Amino acid sequence: MQIPSIGLDDLVCFHQNHIGVFDDTATQKLTELFHYEPEEIIEEYSEPEEEVIYYSDGVERTLTSEQIAFFRASELRQLHNIEKKAPSEHDPVDSERISSDSVQESRPHLAGLVGAQHVASVNQKFGEHSLKVSNKETDLDNIFKANCKKTGVRNYFPILPLRN
Repeated sequence: MQIPSIGLDDLVCFHQNHIGVFDDTATQKLTELFHYEPEEIIEEYSEPEEEVIYYSDGVERTLTSEQIAFFRASELRQLHNIEKKAPSEHDPVDSERISSDSVQESRPHLAGLVGAQHVASVNQKFGEHSLKVSNKETDLDNIFKANCKKTGVRNYFPILPLRN
């Protein structure tokens, strides 16, 4: 695709057709508005240069003292909140809870068969082998729970429907 070249005459023609023609008074007012003498130029504002500070290891400090104070206050507030929420030693429910640096996880909704419904379902699907299947399922569940406890991972055993 080739882009057409547009000249000054094309731009002037477009302006006259779509925006209108500038008369001399409008041109003069615009010139007065935007024209100034070089001595009238005011220097642009610039931040005063701060002294460059280096850490003891020679690395240039990039944060201001104000920013460091803000981050330190945030860190202290976070530590205070963690201490307030820390589980007590005598509460067995809180002492088992595994801490996380991220958002608190919620327990998953486990939709599946429980109790007698589960036993009936396994009996129906596996017939004479249902006892073996149930025992293997229990063994796998216990292995999984032991590994979760050993590694400190929350115990979210996947519930998968057994198919024929």
